[in-house]
Amino acid sequence: MGDHGPLSTLSRMTLARFWRPVSLEQLLRDRCSGLSDVRLLLAVLVVFSHSWPLLLGPEAEVRLGPLQPGAMAVRAFMVLSGLLVARSARRHPPLSFLRRRLLRLYPGVLVAQLVTVLLILPLFAWAVRVPYLPSLGGDRGGLRYLLANLSLLVKQSALLPFTDLFPYKGAFNGSLWTLWPEACGYGLVLLFVGLLALPGRAWLVSLAVLFVATAVPAVLGLLSLVAPPFLLVDGLTIWLGVYLVVGVLLARWAPRIPLAPLPGLLAGLVLLLLALWGGLPRVLFEAISLVLGPYGLLCLAQGLGGLGRLPGDFSYGVYVYAFPCQQMLAALLGKHLQPWSFFGLSLLLVLPLGVASWFWVERPALAWASRLDQR
Repeated sequence: MGDHGPLSTLSRMTLARFWRPVSLEQLLRDRCSGLSDVRLLLAVLVVFSHSWPLLLGPEAEVRLGPLQPGAMAVRAFMVLSGLLVARSARRHPPLSFLRRRLLRLYPGVLVAQLVTVLLILPLFAWAVRVPYLPSLGGDRGGLRYLLANLSLLVKQSALLPFTDLFPYKGAFNGSLWTLWPEACGYGLVLLFVGLLALPGRAWLVSLAVLFVATAVPAVLGLLSLVAPPFLLVDGLTIWLGVYLVVGVLLARWAPRIPLAPLPGLLAGLVLLLLALWGGLPRVLFEAISLVLGPYGLLCLAQGLGGLGRLPGDFSYGVYVYAFPCQQMLAALLGKHLQPWSFFGLSLLLVLPLGVASWFWVERPALAWASRLDQR
């Protein structure tokens, strides 16, 4: 006789939910969608990607053919941002939309900078016996660093007196550069959402023109046919804009896009095999990635949603705290660690900070944004 107890019934329901095909629209409406789980996995992938070069040097960068895990994760973040932000832009007036986006992005990074400069760095200075307080207000000190980067546009990367102690000397927090392109992308999303609302086929023509205007510079930069300063911004930033646009287009056709774990697994497997093979021209591989990557990512979210739901979106806090924490961990213990143990210790240090950031900073800021909308 089979086991028909409550635990068995729950297991069958969970498995059925895991394998059940749904539309992207259903996924976005489902509170247990798994999108927060995927975003956290992407943040962990960034931590993983930084572990090797921060510990062993830039030549130790992890790659899968043309794929670099950290860059993959950042592009995936942009797809999800385009998808979710486009839905938010359709539901809220422009000023409300921009206010909500600002309160989602800014408080977390501001508090992370304050905590780092005023709490974590003094503890690090004490551990390595470096005088920190005398340089706190200096020309390249902690307070100047904090003030220079309040706008999300990183204007000061170095941080005295620690510049020579950290493994990556080009920037203290090498992850923050992506926040400015994302913030600028909110304006691009508003433009796209406005075009999607045009009557008849006018929206399709306008959207095609704008997509080509976004994608062509990225392709030209990839082929090394055009390079800054002609392109005003670097090629990677342009590619982030392309992936943001892909997320907006997914939001437009969400009711017609079916998701299921098996097709998503196949999409991810094909992309991985193509990357390991390395025989495709780079432009063709990037074009295939624009289709298979986001689809596999969303199918993963659908599958994870069937297995449970995290109590919050901890990805942003993990992302903004990880790089400086890894810098300090490498400076303190790098000689005694291997990359995998360094990665594990980094997660033990950063995950609690990500959880605290969500519950004490990000969620209250979002609640405040909702209260402002009700006035």
